[in-house]
Amino acid sequence: MRGAALVTGLLGLLGLLGCSFHVGAAGDAGSGSDGDLGGEGGGPEAGTFCYGTTPLATVCVNTPPTVDRVFSNTPITTSAGSPQCAQLSSGSSDVCAIVATGITIPFGVTVTATSARPLVLVATSGSITIAGVLDVAAKKAGPAGPGGDVGCNPGTNPGVANGGGQGGSFGSNGGDGGDSNSASDHGTHGAIVDPVTLRGGCAGADGGGTPDSRGHGGGAVLLVAGTSISLATTGAINASGAAGRGAPAGKKSGGGAGSGGLIVLDTPLVANLGAIYANGGGGGGGSGNGMGFDGFDPGPGGGALGGLHGSSAGDGGAGSIGATDGSTGGDGSNSTDGGGGGGGGAGIIEVHQFSGVVGGVVSPPAR
Repeated sequence: MRGAALVTGLLGLLGLLGCSFHVGAAGDAGSGSDGDLGGEGGGPEAGTFCYGTTPLATVCVNTPPTVDRVFSNTPITTSAGSPQCAQLSSGSSDVCAIVATGITIPFGVTVTATSARPLVLVATSGSITIAGVLDVAAKKAGPAGPGGDVGCNPGTNPGVANGGGQGGSFGSNGGDGGDSNSASDHGTHGAIVDPVTLRGGCAGADGGGTPDSRGHGGGAVLLVAGTSISLATTGAINASGAAGRGAPAGKKSGGGAGSGGLIVLDTPLVANLGAIYANGGGGGGGSGNGMGFDGFDPGPGGGALGGLHGSSAGDGGAGSIGATDGSTGGDGSNSTDGGGGGGGGAGIIEVHQFSGVVGGVVSPPAR
């Protein structure tokens, strides 16, 4: 967890640049309704209002906000030019920022973000209160979470015919794929990533003979609040990776699962009674004459199950639990039955300014 020294250093730097740096002070092009804000990237210019202390992203606007934001079930598209993203000043990071004086996700509301750019929520002078769900996760058979699958270390992909795909690595290693019977043709996981910008997690690899079977990486989300970030017992922030797909019948291998993504909380106080998680998905099962089955997308506790095998093929590996690595896929044990896909590695959760106990479910543990 990173606190006062970082705040002081950044305040001095931004002062030299002629920028007003505010931790929880006014600054957005805000409005009280979903989908009416605008975003871009660059380095801060004089006369702007900048928010947060993390070096992973710079978020500055020219006009302070005047209203709170209460979300409904409207999905957020984070792509460049999206009208849902704030118009950021020159020098800001290339993110989709939604900026208001305070932000609420009510009970029963799920806010889902998709597309290539990471998501940033800024409450300039108030709090971010979550009783519903903030979802930047990747899902089985779906795309990467916002900011996911970029700048990854993919490892070594399996053989063309049978080896299980490796799980994606990010905050921890993805699991290796399983071998087909009597072969060494599995995929091997890549190295973990220490992010220097706001970005999401990493995809697994397709299983041998099974195109489009990999799970994608979870997305990236930064929450900046002037006073506090709180989650009710029903509240959740999910940036998990997607499950790998099972292999169709015909002695093929399961896909590797995606890793969890990145969640950053930047505020003086965090009170969590809910769940904050960025876990890896479960790998897909390999096939023999019978099909393999898809792995499972993860829940708050991690350990997403891998898909079961068909015939004498290998099961998919389980996803990460906490900060552990994803599990290795099982080997095929008869003829050329395929290997299982590896489980996805853990994501990363960071907390800036606040140095106490976050509480609730936090997986992997915050750093």
